Amino acid sequence: MAIDPNHSDREPNFGRYKDYFLDLFKHPLTEKQVQTSHDKTWQRIEKTLNKSNKHRKLIPLSIAASVCILIASSIWIFYPSYSGDSLEALAEQFSIDGLQQTQLIFSDEEPIFIDEDESQIRYYSNGEMSINNKSNEKANAINSLIVPYGKRSNIVLEDGSRVWINSGSKLIYPAVFSDNKREVFLDGEAYFEIHEDASKPFIVKTKAMDVSVLGTGFNVSAYGNDDKISTVLVHGSIAFSTSKKAFFNKSQLLKPGERAILNTVDHTVNIKKVDIEYYVSWKEGYMKFNNNKLQHIIGKLEKYYDIKISIKDQAILAQTFTGKLDLKQDIEEVINIICSTSALTYSKYERRFILDRK
Repeated sequence: MAIDPNHSDREPNFGRYKDYFLDLFKHPLTEKQVQTSHDKTWQRIEKTLNKSNKHRKLIPLSIAASVCILIASSIWIFYPSYSGDSLEALAEQFSIDGLQQTQLIFSDEEPIFIDEDESQIRYYSNGEMSINNKSNEKANAINSLIVPYGKRSNIVLEDGSRVWINSGSKLIYPAVFSDNKREVFLDGEAYFEIHEDASKPFIVKTKAMDVSVLGTGFNVSAYGNDDKISTVLVHGSIAFSTSKKAFFNKSQLLKPGERAILNTVDHTVNIKKVDIEYYVSWKEGYMKFNNNKLQHIIGKLEKYYDIKISIKDQAILAQTFTGKLDLKQDIEEVINIICSTSALTYSKYERRFILDRK
């Protein structure tokens, strides 16, 4: 893990974060928020001024600039209120394209860049956190975890709930939940094991479907560029509802082993029994397939390994496969297994593979 303010990944997301922050000044603070912001701001200003006394070379202008930044960032602590709409709006400010490292963005800090392919983040009820078992400073207000293609992450939230986040995903969430609900926003895919709390429902918001639970295990796939959003219930009970545009937008319960699929084009919902392992095996480091077309498998591998796979003969995409792929293996080993079982061959150009018939 490393913090690098000059990192090339910094500008796309941090710049959008600041733009979104400035737009929030259009909404007034409550009296209580103003007072709390005042107290926290002066605590941080005094700390900065005390440090400046040790470095006499600092000119007054630089001190003033530091104070201004502290005032601005302290106001941000209270924005946005933890509503699904504000979390979704924040997620839209971040782009995954071109990212090479997982980004953890605090409300008033520059991003933390995490190098590992599999990262672990843990939050505590006192607001403190750790990354890959290393203590970090207290997290502020809303956190944004951006996981690029080829990376994965898992989080233990402050309530004890655990989330496995798949490649190419964004999860927006508060460091500490409010008193009456636990709400996060997901763009991508994640598996949730929710700590049961009857007084505080846990809600996963997506662009077109909300999943509400008390304590259960389930998978949500809601990539922004997919025309289908789905949730699979492993155990427990969940209720899902769709946007107002959907044909069916009332809350509906799922039973263990069922999958709900929302088509975001025609706004229809389909519920059916499925093989759970097929949808959640990715978090254990393998993928299960049962008579699935190569086109579907390629899409999953491209996201998981952050690669491109091209096909010379498009008819190949209709071939079906049954079995398991070990995702802990190098991608070239995985491609070789696919080719050896289907009379295919491949060529490699950096991170691009081209498949063809033998």
